[in-house]
Amino acid sequence: MGNLKTITLKEAIIQLTDALKFDYGDQYEKRYSSDQKIKDFKNGLLTRLRGINPEAVMYGYRMAAELSPTFMPNVMLLCEAITIAVKTLQNNKKNLIEAERFALLPAPTITCDPIEMLANAKINTRPTRERMDEMIKAHNALLNIHRDKINHGPPTKPCAIGYCNKAGTISGNTRGDGNFYCKEHFRQYR
Repeated sequence: MGNLKTITLKEAIIQLTDALKFDYGDQYEKRYSSDQKIKDFKNGLLTRLRGINPEAVMYGYRMAAELSPTFMPNVMLLCEAITIAVKTLQNNKKNLIEAERFALLPAPTITCDPIEMLANAKINTRPTRERMDEMIKAHNALLNIHRDKINHGPPTKPCAIGYCNKAGTISGNTRGDGNFYCKEHFRQYR
Protein backbone atom coordinates (compact mmCIF):
# COMPACT_ATOMS: atom_id res chain seq x y z
CA MET A 1 0.00 0.00 0.00
CA GLY A 2 1.23 3.43 -0.86
CA ASN A 3 1.10 6.44 1.36
CA LEU A 4 -2.18 8.28 1.19
CA LYS A 5 -1.85 11.99 0.62
CA THR A 6 -3.49 14.05 3.31
CA ILE A 7 -5.49 16.94 1.99
CA THR A 8 -5.85 20.41 3.41
CA LEU A 9 -9.14 21.98 4.44
CA LYS A 10 -9.06 24.20 1.36
CA GLU A 11 -8.71 21.17 -0.94
CA ALA A 12 -11.52 19.41 0.92
CA ILE A 13 -13.83 22.41 0.38
CA ILE A 14 -12.96 22.43 -3.33
CA GLN A 15 -13.88 18.72 -3.46
CA LEU A 16 -17.14 19.52 -1.67
CA THR A 17 -18.08 22.24 -4.16
CA ASP A 18 -17.24 19.91 -7.06
CA ALA A 19 -19.48 17.24 -5.52
CA LEU A 20 -22.28 19.81 -5.05
CA LYS A 21 -21.93 20.84 -8.70
CA PHE A 22 -22.06 17.22 -9.83
CA ASP A 23 -24.92 16.05 -7.56
CA TYR A 24 -27.13 19.16 -7.74
CA GLY A 25 -26.22 20.63 -11.15
CA ASP A 26 -29.18 22.92 -11.89
CA GLN A 27 -29.65 24.03 -8.29
CA TYR A 28 -25.94 24.75 -7.95
CA GLU A 29 -25.93 26.88 -11.12
CA LYS A 30 -28.95 28.87 -9.92
CA ARG A 31 -27.64 29.48 -6.42
CA TYR A 32 -24.04 30.21 -7.40
CA SER A 33 -24.45 31.87 -10.77
CA SER A 34 -21.33 34.04 -10.56
CA ASP A 35 -17.72 33.35 -9.64
CA GLN A 36 -18.00 35.81 -6.75
CA LYS A 37 -20.85 33.80 -5.16
CA ILE A 38 -18.84 30.59 -5.45
CA LYS A 39 -15.81 32.32 -3.92
CA ASP A 40 -17.96 33.69 -1.06
CA PHE A 41 -19.43 30.22 -0.49
CA LYS A 42 -15.96 28.63 -0.31
CA ASN A 43 -14.62 31.38 1.98
CA GLY A 44 -17.68 31.09 4.23
CA LEU A 45 -17.14 27.35 4.58
CA LEU A 46 -13.43 27.86 5.14
CA THR A 47 -13.99 30.30 8.02
CA ARG A 48 -16.74 28.20 9.63
CA LEU A 49 -14.83 24.94 9.36
CA ARG A 50 -11.41 26.24 10.41
CA GLY A 51 -9.67 23.71 12.62
CA ILE A 52 -11.85 20.79 11.52
CA ASN A 53 -10.38 17.57 10.22
CA PRO A 54 -10.44 17.77 6.38
CA GLU A 55 -11.37 14.09 6.14
CA ALA A 56 -14.68 14.87 7.83
CA VAL A 57 -15.73 17.38 5.16
CA MET A 58 -16.68 14.86 2.47
CA TYR A 59 -18.04 12.44 5.06
CA GLY A 60 -20.27 15.22 6.39
CA TYR A 61 -21.28 16.17 2.84
CA ARG A 62 -22.42 12.60 2.20
CA MET A 63 -24.48 12.72 5.39
CA ALA A 64 -26.07 16.04 4.35
CA ALA A 65 -26.77 14.70 0.85
CA GLU A 66 -28.54 11.68 2.36
CA LEU A 67 -30.68 14.00 4.50
CA SER A 68 -31.56 16.19 1.51
CA PRO A 69 -31.40 14.08 -1.67
CA THR A 70 -33.59 16.33 -3.84
CA PHE A 71 -32.59 19.79 -2.60
CA MET A 72 -29.05 21.06 -2.36
CA PRO A 73 -28.01 21.42 1.30
CA ASN A 74 -27.32 24.94 2.45
CA VAL A 75 -24.24 26.11 4.35
CA MET A 76 -25.78 25.60 7.79
CA LEU A 77 -26.86 22.03 7.03
CA LEU A 78 -23.42 21.27 5.62
CA CYS A 79 -21.67 22.69 8.68
CA GLU A 80 -23.90 20.75 11.07
CA ALA A 81 -23.37 17.52 9.14
CA ILE A 82 -19.61 18.08 9.07
CA THR A 83 -19.43 18.68 12.85
CA ILE A 84 -21.43 15.48 13.38
CA ALA A 85 -19.02 13.73 11.01
CA VAL A 86 -16.06 14.98 13.07
CA LYS A 87 -17.57 13.48 16.23
CA THR A 88 -18.36 10.23 14.41
CA LEU A 89 -14.82 9.94 13.09
CA GLN A 90 -13.41 10.64 16.57
CA ASN A 91 -15.64 7.93 18.06
CA ASN A 92 -14.64 5.51 15.31
CA LYS A 93 -10.97 6.24 16.03
CA LYS A 94 -11.50 5.65 19.77
CA ASN A 95 -13.34 2.40 19.07
CA LEU A 96 -10.53 1.25 16.77
CA ILE A 97 -7.92 2.00 19.43
CA GLU A 98 -10.02 0.15 22.02
CA ALA A 99 -10.44 -2.84 19.69
CA GLU A 100 -6.68 -2.94 19.07
CA ARG A 101 -6.06 -2.79 22.82
CA PHE A 102 -8.44 -5.68 23.43
CA ALA A 103 -6.82 -7.66 20.61
CA LEU A 104 -3.50 -7.47 22.48
CA LEU A 105 -4.97 -9.07 25.60
CA PRO A 106 -4.39 -12.78 26.07
CA ALA A 107 -7.24 -15.10 25.23
CA PRO A 108 -9.37 -16.12 28.23
CA THR A 109 -8.64 -19.52 29.67
CA ILE A 110 -11.37 -21.93 30.63
CA THR A 111 -10.64 -23.42 34.03
CA CYS A 112 -13.49 -25.91 34.12
CA ASP A 113 -14.90 -28.60 31.90
CA PRO A 114 -18.63 -27.95 31.53
CA ILE A 115 -19.29 -31.40 30.04
CA GLU A 116 -17.66 -33.04 33.05
CA MET A 117 -19.61 -30.79 35.40
CA LEU A 118 -22.88 -31.81 33.73
CA ALA A 119 -21.90 -35.48 33.90
CA ASN A 120 -21.11 -35.21 37.60
CA ALA A 121 -24.32 -33.35 38.41
CA LYS A 122 -27.00 -35.45 40.03
CA ILE A 123 -30.57 -34.70 39.13
CA ASN A 124 -33.21 -34.60 41.87
CA THR A 125 -31.14 -36.22 44.59
CA ARG A 126 -31.81 -35.72 48.25
CA PRO A 127 -29.09 -35.77 50.87
CA THR A 128 -28.74 -38.94 52.85
CA ARG A 129 -29.66 -39.14 56.55
CA GLU A 130 -25.95 -39.06 57.48
CA ARG A 131 -25.41 -35.92 55.39
CA MET A 132 -28.47 -34.26 56.97
CA ASP A 133 -27.17 -35.11 60.46
CA GLU A 134 -23.79 -33.57 59.57
CA MET A 135 -25.50 -30.42 58.29
CA ILE A 136 -27.60 -30.13 61.48
CA LYS A 137 -24.49 -30.55 63.65
CA ALA A 138 -22.66 -27.88 61.64
CA HIS A 139 -25.65 -25.56 61.95
CA ASN A 140 -25.87 -26.05 65.72
CA ALA A 141 -22.13 -25.49 66.08
CA LEU A 142 -22.46 -22.25 64.13
CA LEU A 143 -25.33 -21.16 66.38
CA ASN A 144 -23.22 -21.88 69.48
CA ILE A 145 -20.32 -19.82 68.15
CA HIS A 146 -22.44 -16.81 67.21
CA ARG A 147 -25.13 -17.06 69.91
CA ASP A 148 -24.62 -13.50 71.19
CA LYS A 149 -24.65 -11.95 67.73
CA ILE A 150 -27.87 -13.53 66.47
CA ASN A 151 -31.06 -11.52 66.82
CA HIS A 152 -33.82 -14.00 67.43
CA GLY A 153 -37.24 -12.99 66.14
CA PRO A 154 -40.47 -13.72 67.91
CA PRO A 155 -41.02 -17.42 68.55
CA THR A 156 -43.08 -19.11 65.90
CA LYS A 157 -46.31 -20.75 66.92
CA PRO A 158 -48.02 -23.51 65.05
CA CYS A 159 -51.17 -22.76 63.09
CA ALA A 160 -54.22 -22.65 65.35
CA ILE A 161 -55.91 -25.28 63.18
CA GLY A 162 -54.96 -28.57 64.83
CA TYR A 163 -54.27 -30.70 61.78
CA CYS A 164 -52.14 -28.00 60.00
CA ASN A 165 -48.38 -28.50 60.35
CA LYS A 166 -47.43 -25.06 59.06
CA ALA A 167 -46.11 -22.22 61.17
CA GLY A 168 -48.66 -19.67 62.26
CA THR A 169 -47.31 -16.34 61.14
CA ILE A 170 -50.37 -14.08 60.99
CA SER A 171 -52.46 -13.02 63.93
CA GLY A 172 -55.61 -10.97 63.94
CA ASN A 173 -54.56 -9.31 67.17
CA THR A 174 -52.35 -6.23 66.93
CA ARG A 175 -50.60 -6.95 70.24
CA GLY A 176 -49.10 -10.21 68.95
CA ASP A 177 -51.07 -12.59 71.11
CA GLY A 178 -54.12 -14.62 70.26
CA ASN A 179 -54.40 -17.27 67.62
CA PHE A 180 -51.81 -17.44 64.87
CA TYR A 181 -52.75 -18.88 61.49
CA CYS A 182 -50.83 -19.86 58.38
CA LYS A 183 -51.61 -17.84 55.28
CA GLU A 184 -54.23 -20.30 53.96
CA HIS A 185 -56.16 -20.62 57.23
CA PHE A 186 -55.95 -16.93 58.07
CA ARG A 187 -58.08 -16.21 55.00
CA GLN A 188 -60.61 -18.84 55.99
CA TYR A 189 -61.01 -18.21 59.73
CA ARG A 190 -60.38 -14.52 60.04
